[in-house]
Amino acid sequence: MRFLATRHVARRATGLASALACALAAAAWAPPASAADMTILHVFGGKKDGDNLGSPLIMDAAGNLYGTSTFGGSRDGGTAFRLSPPADGAGSWAETVLFNFDAVNVIGASATGSEPRSSLWFGDDGTLLGTTSGGAPSGAGNVFQLTPPASGTGAWTRTTVHVFASGDHDAGFPEGTPIPAGASATRFGTTVGGGPANIGALYSLTPPTTPGGDWSEALLYSFTGSEGAKPTNDLVADAKGNLYGVAFIGGANGWGSIFRLSPPKKAGGRWTETTLYSFTGGADGRAPDQRLTLDAQGALWGTTASGGPHLLGNIFRLAPPKKAGQPWVFRNAHVFDAAADGQSPHSGLVPDGAGGFYGTTGTGGAADCGTVYHFQPPARSGQPGVLTTLHAFAGGAGGGFPYGDLLLKDGVLYEQTYGSDSADGLQCNGASVAFKLVP
Repeated sequence: MRFLATRHVARRATGLASALACALAAAAWAPPASAADMTILHVFGGKKDGDNLGSPLIMDAAGNLYGTSTFGGSRDGGTAFRLSPPADGAGSWAETVLFNFDAVNVIGASATGSEPRSSLWFGDDGTLLGTTSGGAPSGAGNVFQLTPPASGTGAWTRTTVHVFASGDHDAGFPEGTPIPAGASATRFGTTVGGGPANIGALYSLTPPTTPGGDWSEALLYSFTGSEGAKPTNDLVADAKGNLYGVAFIGGANGWGSIFRLSPPKKAGGRWTETTLYSFTGGADGRAPDQRLTLDAQGALWGTTASGGPHLLGNIFRLAPPKKAGQPWVFRNAHVFDAAADGQSPHSGLVPDGAGGFYGTTGTGGAADCGTVYHFQPPARSGQPGVLTTLHAFAGGAGGGFPYGDLLLKDGVLYEQTYGSDSADGLQCNGASVAFKLVP
């Protein structure tokens, strides 16, 4: 796949394993039922407006969607864009490229930063903020701000508000979106590089106290490998300010882990890391790279794109122990088998508000281009849950290989597809598209 070329070696191996499993299972696929109302909002055109879309979309109060593409655009370093709904509700959505990022040069740097992999977030006064996973003067990515034109028309202005340095004393190469935790405006995120071991770090990002100033960043924790390495996605916070996430590799068995990072009890103290679970690479899955979801009981839900009994990924639940000091309890909630429900979920789970979840699989389905599904956990522990395929991507202009998390807004799901073609080693030949789906 095109995206594997820029990921670290472990992810490349996982992607190739998924592709091999996909090819072996191809003969068994059957078209799933699809009762949902699916609409393609925009088909991306590579150099024209972006390619390889893997980050979640966000929506403003007017119903405009904003997102990023990892590659493509006029400078081939990715784009930030807006999709605007038709005024009459029936016409085409309008796409506007807000900024084209520079591709990296031979030493891995670019003036603007390159390859944004995280979603955008809203700042003050109509601004947008985001991160690039590479480029910038250091080569380790940056935090940027996009400011709309004062007149409402014209070009948006990009400003670098922080540059990651990587190395022993800083984070580097962010792939997830920094999230708020608690009442302050400070955000927290992870990077796949940085820290003394250069295998990942936790950082904080605090907005300036005066308009137009730079955001301040602090390195809070550096991963060592024994507890996990290469945390690739967004964190999730609980009411106490604890942060939960997944490490793509490392941990006790080398196949990744689920961790908790707890804030210091006193200002200026150290953050504490607790490894809640280390994947074995077998029936429990391997190499998690998706955002976790925290339920009302304090349990963590997530997916793995490979491993599991069929090597095609799974949905899991990790529950806190009933007594302090005991281990957290892991169980597979659903095992993907390709023939019926897709395979290789490269997105996290989005709560439906009624105890169930929405998600996507990257491949599998009727055309091996991925699916959108709904998963309803069982009413009682130990019973099977129910997974329903809502849509199977057909490839071509209909898209293929959905990658980022779904956005659920007013009962409608929105997302992008990363896109794939036969050169990626997959059956699917699908465009990068933005879509909406009414379950």
